[in-house]
Amino acid sequence: MKGLIFLFLVSPLTLFAEPLKVELNIDFSQYEFLKLEKGIQRNIESPPQEINLPIAKINGYFFELPTYQTEHHIELTSLMQEDQFFYPLILILDKDKNLNRAISDPLRIKNMGGYKKGMRQQILIYPFDQYLVITTPPQIVGQNIPMLSTSQTMIPIGNTGQFSTYSSNFVSTVNLSNDANLYLQTPTEGNIYPIHRLSGWYWDLGISFGGDKVADNTTTDPNGGTGDPYNAGRGAIFGLGYHHVISPKFNLVSRSYAGLRYQGGDGTNKGVILQQALLYSNSDWGFGVGIYIDTANSVKHPDGNLTKFETAAGPALIAEYRATEKLWFGLRFVDIDYKSTDGTQFNGSQGALNIGLAF
Repeated sequence: MKGLIFLFLVSPLTLFAEPLKVELNIDFSQYEFLKLEKGIQRNIESPPQEINLPIAKINGYFFELPTYQTEHHIELTSLMQEDQFFYPLILILDKDKNLNRAISDPLRIKNMGGYKKGMRQQILIYPFDQYLVITTPPQIVGQNIPMLSTSQTMIPIGNTGQFSTYSSNFVSTVNLSNDANLYLQTPTEGNIYPIHRLSGWYWDLGISFGGDKVADNTTTDPNGGTGDPYNAGRGAIFGLGYHHVISPKFNLVSRSYAGLRYQGGDGTNKGVILQQALLYSNSDWGFGVGIYIDTANSVKHPDGNLTKFETAAGPALIAEYRATEKLWFGLRFVDIDYKSTDGTQFNGSQGALNIGLAF
């Protein structure tokens, strides 16, 4: 399709929905469209194609959408690069590469976690949509925009006279750039939204608490008291795990984990932790069940005596919140009993807090 297109979009430059007129005279058939697959989540690494317009040259990314039977959403994230930001203008085309609609959201740059900031958009796609073009309005490229910054969000101050009312500590400048750092996600068949999933290795750091006391901890703490008692199953846990997507359609993830449990002081409390779990994982939350095993475990008393335990195992309930693509915070409850080699029983039911970091 070739012709002059007039778009009246939400202006990214103010706090208000003022129209931004964009004139595009583009023959979309001259560009090469990269075919997207279902269930992807990755950075856009293909080089942009140049769109020559009378007022400017802008970069564009051209994609052929996967075919779904129902309406669904794809997710686009534009990340800041130092003080540079690519403001997305999204064009949806039909099978003949005619423009169905254009999408632009108000400029809101948010904390993405992991020291990253950007703008995330969920784009509604209909079954009759076939092509996706990501570009930027030519009128705004190169403009420096004053932004009101908080710990979580940056919003344009605009031309409303508000600039002088804010401390300079909360004002920063963003340059609207033609260079993009984009991250794209598509849903799998049967899902309306893309799911943030990871398959691969991760580090896990946590602490468990609860259980019956096995021995006192006579270690003196800085406040003049003694250390936490050596309870069955207690201690800090550091380990390595692997998670794998079992069913993208049902959002099921398998997670295997091995770690070392340790509590120091005048004595020690230690063991080797093994865990196998099955989780339902959506965009932000995960819930699951698993089997938790504590083996090669023992408590060395401050007086030198040693209590050894048989291998203990019990069911685990798991909940977690995913802060970023690769960072999550978890809570685990385990129903478990410990039995020493001399036959003494200890209730080791416990809770644990953990942090996971994928790599």
